[in-house]
Amino acid sequence: MSGRLQLQVRAGPRDLSRLPLDEDALGEAMFADAAARLQQGLPPPVGVALSGHGVQQIDLRPIIALGDGAPMRFLASMAGQPDVDCLAQLAVLQQRRAGRPVERGLCLFIEWTDCRWWMRWLPLDAQRAPRWAAVRTQRAREGWPRPTGLGGWFSLARRAELCLRLDAPGEQPGLHLVH
Repeated sequence: MSGRLQLQVRAGPRDLSRLPLDEDALGEAMFADAAARLQQGLPPPVGVALSGHGVQQIDLRPIIALGDGAPMRFLASMAGQPDVDCLAQLAVLQQRRAGRPVERGLCLFIEWTDCRWWMRWLPLDAQRAPRWAAVRTQRAREGWPRPTGLGGWFSLARRAELCLRLDAPGEQPGLHLVH
């Protein structure tokens, strides 16, 4: 990926009471927050980089629009930033399994630098309503294979030497004035 791209980025300090360090507690907290917002509609796809002291959330829609592997490389570049402890992707995805119909669901996938991962899948019905009875959580430590198309970001960042560099827009004249 080369050139410039305008992205919506939200960044700030990490509140450990809301985004704890423990992998299960972090996954539960992030998914609970996303699930609470489902009444407002399906969330846009985001990448979330977490360090011990900060959080960076980036809207992935412009990256997805680029197609051709751009989302995977972009998420890997987020993972390649200094001090990133884990990276999460929250998105509505489609799951294809042999002999079964395609299933849409809200997916939170979190990966750590040592390639551990945690995932929660909340299936959505045809009207995009959550099917809470069918929610499932999988973890690398339980022996599950990493889901196809998710994760591997830290490994790719190391292999391809990827590191995201964000430039803030220049200062706008009069921005400090109150209107």
